[in-house]
Amino acid sequence: MPADTPPTITGSFFADRHTLSGPPKPPAPVQPTEAAPDHGDWVSMIVGELKELFPAGTDVLVAGQTTWLPEDTERAPAATPDVLVAFGRPRGSRGVYRQWQEGHVAPHVVFEVQASDDGDDQLDELFAFYQDHGVEEYYLIDPRGSVEGYRRRGARLVPVRGMDGYASPRLGVTFKVDGESVQLVTPDGRVFQNREDRVRGLEERIQELTMQVEDEKHRASSEARRADTERRLREALAAQLRQLGVDPDASRRAA
Repeated sequence: MPADTPPTITGSFFADRHTLSGPPKPPAPVQPTEAAPDHGDWVSMIVGELKELFPAGTDVLVAGQTTWLPEDTERAPAATPDVLVAFGRPRGSRGVYRQWQEGHVAPHVVFEVQASDDGDDQLDELFAFYQDHGVEEYYLIDPRGSVEGYRRRGARLVPVRGMDGYASPRLGVTFKVDGESVQLVTPDGRVFQNREDRVRGLEERIQELTMQVEDEKHRASSEARRADTERRLREALAAQLRQLGVDPDASRRAA
């Protein structure tokens, strides 16, 4: 938990604009030097699922580990969130999110996935940056079973009390937290999955649907054969009635 008074961002937290001949490198204190084993998988999973949640044409930018420069100044403070979401901004790849080129829109939602070597000072600096630069929702996820959530109230980000079952106002995504694991759930009730699991699940679903179609075709074929058998039987019986001098059509009309 950050202290009541956010710490001052140190000088090493700034990107020197004179050294940026292209997309700036992420500032050292913000980007962890060594990620936890599942850190990258978590980031990829969140980015992929949110992009699916907000498909092309919705003007919602979802970006992973993209440097965010909020100010066009000589020594601009910068951060590299694991995941940022900006509403009202077109999709597309960006090496850097330069806020003054994005309609001065700050990312609305930010995720950080806690890495094994993230220190409290690092996390406090990130919190202070997001609070000072307009983030509406901030989620710090520890995949081992905890989530810290914050929502903007005026000039401050205030903690969400009780993240288990909490739904992001902006995203509609629900958090399930039990102290041992963390799950994110889409508005339609599907648990976030990484790309490999998602592809495998879709392939299995396709196989199920294919089998259902084949079963339907087989059943339809069986019903067609049964109808043809019944028709042949009726015709044979009608033929026998005619041999006996009885008009089967007249019998049916009388019935």
